[in-house]
Amino acid sequence: MRPITNSDYREHTAPIFAKLGILDILQVDALQIAKYKFYYHNQLLPPMFLSSFPENRQVHSYDTRIANCYWPHNRRTNLQGPNQGPTIWNSLPKSITGLTSFFSFKRKVIDLLVK
Repeated sequence: MRPITNSDYREHTAPIFAKLGILDILQVDALQIAKYKFYYHNQLLPPMFLSSFPENRQVHSYDTRIANCYWPHNRRTNLQGPNQGPTIWNSLPKSITGLTSFFSFKRKVIDLLVK
């Protein structure tokens, strides 16, 4: 990226990626997780995957403010891997998570990540 933009070799790449409108590797990962959660939320996955992420109202027997959000199942160890799906989905604005078109959802998430 630095040679393309004639930047100094010590310059940080985050502003360069933002200026070019390109996602870095962590943003690509977040986009892929958000796309999977979109398919899950809209029940577009095979049935065996549709019980992977319970909502808070299914876990707690009482009402909470985040009852409709997905429950971020905390892991005991780092060996089990992070569970970023619920965290990423719950951090998206309702205007994005309420979309039913995959392509408009993807475009809005990319716009949100590039900012």
